[in-house]
Amino acid sequence: MLTGQEERTLAARRAGLLETRVCLRANRLLPTLDLGEIETLDAFLSSRVGPEAASHRLRLPQYAIPLLAREGLIRLSDNPYIAHHYGPFEIDEAEFVRFADVLRRRAPSSDLRDPVSLRVAARAIGGGVKPWGAIFRELITGRIPFVMKKVSIEGIFLSGSDAARIRTFETEAEDDVPIRQVSQRDAIEILNLPLKHANLLVSSPKAGQSLRRPIDYVLTLARTRVTLAELSARTAIHPARLEHMLDKQGCPR
Repeated sequence: MLTGQEERTLAARRAGLLETRVCLRANRLLPTLDLGEIETLDAFLSSRVGPEAASHRLRLPQYAIPLLAREGLIRLSDNPYIAHHYGPFEIDEAEFVRFADVLRRRAPSSDLRDPVSLRVAARAIGGGVKPWGAIFRELITGRIPFVMKKVSIEGIFLSGSDAARIRTFETEAEDDVPIRQVSQRDAIEILNLPLKHANLLVSSPKAGQSLRRPIDYVLTLARTRVTLAELSARTAIHPARLEHMLDKQGCPR
């Protein structure tokens, strides 16, 4: 049970993170753990899918996981031991599979007109945190038809008209995003930057410097700048041609 975590387990019991039972042994009352809870935790930890792993498999940013949970699309672990030691946005493999199965059942088998991948469609949303919870709610409830070739935003396709529609979705308010710092990968997703330009987020990084950034810093950049990738997604003009057009018009970089 919770192999290799004996000291952590005892500390968690003392801190009230695990249920305590009192048993009678040799005329002595001794505190012990609840066997059912320990077995449940052991099973969860053996198939734990953290927000980083779940978001990587879906090709979503990590901040999308709590947004999906807020919409009731995935169920996060509510165990205080898991939240304390691993974080508040943990799921297990069974929950990930359930979410993937729901998407497969909702995806129609017919082709779409002018299909656009969800990844490309979302790139046209700028100025803040993308509303991934609202987007997936619309997909799962059937209000936005889609075709799915694989369980990721790269493998989900919308019609051209629905891709244009999600651009009108409001970005998440800063206070509604339950994350105060974002990873470098999440930051460039919010800003619609190519990965090769991630260095723009860090000026003269030092060895060992954290690449995580405060969400308010990233959102300030998002509100005051627009990237070539976002403009290309909005206009359907190739980035090279678009860059030439903007330079010709004297648009400041």
